[in-house]
Amino acid sequence: MGIRTIKIKRHILYAGYLLVITIIALEILLRFFYPFQRKIMGDKWQLATNSTYHLRNVQNRRLDRRVINRRNSIGFRGEDPPADINRRLSILTVGGSTTACTALTEGKTWTDRLGEQLRKRFTPVWINNAGLDGNSTYGHLNFLKNYLPAINFKPTVVIFLIGINEIDRDDLNEIDSPVKKGFLYNTWKWLHYNSETLNFFTDLKRSIYPTAIFTDNGGWNFTNFKKINLSGIYIDSALQKQGSLLPSFRKRLSELIEYCLKNGMQPVFVTQPLIFGDGTFGEGNPAIDFHAFNENENGVLLWKKLELFNNITRQVSREKNVCCVDLAGLMPRDTLYYYDSMHYTNEGAAKVGEIIFDKLNQYLSVKFPQYLKN
Repeated sequence: MGIRTIKIKRHILYAGYLLVITIIALEILLRFFYPFQRKIMGDKWQLATNSTYHLRNVQNRRLDRRVINRRNSIGFRGEDPPADINRRLSILTVGGSTTACTALTEGKTWTDRLGEQLRKRFTPVWINNAGLDGNSTYGHLNFLKNYLPAINFKPTVVIFLIGINEIDRDDLNEIDSPVKKGFLYNTWKWLHYNSETLNFFTDLKRSIYPTAIFTDNGGWNFTNFKKINLSGIYIDSALQKQGSLLPSFRKRLSELIEYCLKNGMQPVFVTQPLIFGDGTFGEGNPAIDFHAFNENENGVLLWKKLELFNNITRQVSREKNVCCVDLAGLMPRDTLYYYDSMHYTNEGAAKVGEIIFDKLNQYLSVKFPQYLKN
């Protein structure tokens, strides 16, 4: 072995030594000072608190040009919990992006609109929006178990708007399964759950390249879009692939119900609506159901997939005697109410709040008559 080779090996070992020392130092430093208010670290929740975000929209003409998002002292959208929170009709809305309504400014989300209606009928009322973009029922369970206990009170009612983030989610079955996937997978998962350094660089990347929430690009104007027709064979095959996901989804719904009731909270389920699914199979203007989705699929197929999960929500609600608002069946499929396939405009959020209130009003009046206004 030559002297040059020995020197190269020494340099490599020294670089490795410095890398390990740097990572250890970062792990220690970041546990005392973490510069980002991140959302999730594995199953551990850490929502941004007491924060205000100003979003500028120059892409989607169906939304406000300037949007303000505020996070209160417990990380949700809405007013801080008052001192007498335990004596109030307290309501938390939980879901993915169709609950978070990130593209809608303060006071215009469907949670806000629902709160306006509830305060006309009940008192005292406190309502907050705990929606998180992309969150599934697995995430909702993690939220209940790993974040909610830390806020020192339990809401009277938890409203879950669910379904859309379950579609084609094979990874949820993997998460629910105790089967190990191999050393490399489990090592990476352990690091993701425990390494401050890894999560720091992940958050740094997100801050430099933030996810775009305002998307139009000419595709969601509902008059000029790529049209896709699918064969019945293709649609049937795609729907069959959802079959293996439904039992786990049913199980998670039951777990959500059991956890809520065990902890003194009343669960309410809401089915997920879409702009698609109105049966427009001709050359309508526009033929919304044929709008391209996920490049090679269309709105017809997305709606059929979603209805498989909505049907499970309806069934479990009946079986468990849980209040269910069938928003999927009640929400008008009008382009006034949507700025893309599933997310609401200001008018849409107001309509969602109105529909949920109509059903919730009757339920709450019977379940909690002590909060009714005289």
